[in-house]
Amino acid sequence: MEDLTVARRYAAVAALYLGGFALELTEAPETRPAGIGARGERSVRLWGVRFLIKRVYDEADPGDGFRVLVDRLWPRGVTKERAALDLWLKEVAPSTELRTWFHAQPDRFEEFAERYRAELESNPAVDQLRDIGRKHPIVTLLYSVKDAAHNHAAILRSYLM
Repeated sequence: MEDLTVARRYAAVAALYLGGFALELTEAPETRPAGIGARGERSVRLWGVRFLIKRVYDEADPGDGFRVLVDRLWPRGVTKERAALDLWLKEVAPSTELRTWFHAQPDRFEEFAERYRAELESNPAVDQLRDIGRKHPIVTLLYSVKDAAHNHAAILRSYLM
């Protein structure tokens, strides 16, 4: 394993992480269904990549692959070293107007999700995230909110399918 390229190392880690399934580093659409990872993370696949979501407050792990913070605001109390980011892509986060509207009315998650998907339709940062996914077999989308099910990272992950 010493002479493997970085991409092949990611693929080897991903193969171990996925229970022996070897990822092909191509742009061909993956036919295996999305599911739950070995450690319980929910994920989706795009072109052989596995998108995970995780709170930025949780410990970084080598199995996270390429780590992208998808919040518009920097998370409180987290240093850059502790976040262990590869990229802060705040442009893919919901607009300030949408974010403040949702925080004022958290019971309207479905409407928030619809509005956020509409924003993503014309957001060039989505293409940047897809390009990252083509280069890395595992991409972890990091968010800061406490609710693991009702947050923009979960919407973004499903949108990338």
